[in-house]
Amino acid sequence: MRKDDYVRPPYVASEHRHCLTIRGSADVLVEDVTCRDAGLNIIDVKAPDSPKLIRRIDTLELATGVSISGNILCICNRHMGLEFYDVSVPSKPEYLSSCYAGEAQSVYISGNTVAVGDWVNQTLWLISIDDVRAPRVLSKTPLDGYGDGVFIRGNLCYAATGHHSRRLENR
Repeated sequence: MRKDDYVRPPYVASEHRHCLTIRGSADVLVEDVTCRDAGLNIIDVKAPDSPKLIRRIDTLELATGVSISGNILCICNRHMGLEFYDVSVPSKPEYLSSCYAGEAQSVYISGNTVAVGDWVNQTLWLISIDDVRAPRVLSKTPLDGYGDGVFIRGNLCYAATGHHSRRLENR
């Protein structure tokens, strides 16, 4: 996003833009921006000089994180957990399900596994979406700080806790 997009956005303005996920295809590039109290915007940025709002999703609560894998979109809703949508047609996202995941701050989808950074409870949640209409918790792991960012690569999950670490190891 450009600085002007924050000052004069062509879509519902919001003070907070926590996460950004970009997905490309042959015809359109879709940008999903969580806007906390303004929900989630799906924006076509094929022409970067004139982004176009495709759709706005009114989320369950404050939208704090977003991840896309294939056609599955996952939105963090702080105290209300996660929402899952099928975004095969970005202009008509289809609600699939929701599940509780503490104070969901950040999310990352890898295959059929969803990693969630739970901020206030300082926990990493792993959730199975083998059946995305019925997500199930696989595990909850304590973190040394607030779950503020998550990423999965291979068999490893990375969880950022920022400067909130209790022990300040490796510093």
